[in-house]
Amino acid sequence: MNCKISSILLSYHFLTLWPEIMIKGINAAAGKNGKITHYWLEINDVVVDITGDQYNLIDDRELNENIIQSRPFPAVH
Repeated sequence: MNCKISSILLSYHFLTLWPEIMIKGINAAAGKNGKITHYWLEINDVVVDITGDQYNLIDDRELNENIIQSRPFPAVH
């Protein structure tokens, strides 16, 4: 749920600055019975996901060195 609130707050600020842009809110579910959910924004076919690695589950090979060094917490799993 934090990802949805964060994304909605970010979209509010984007629309305050640039009211003409089109922002899509995307919701998805995965896992057993769809219990793992996530929410992010898309602007002009660009994904804006400020909470994409909130649990540090993305493999280090897919991230750059600065992101890895700035992780505030160890991976959950």
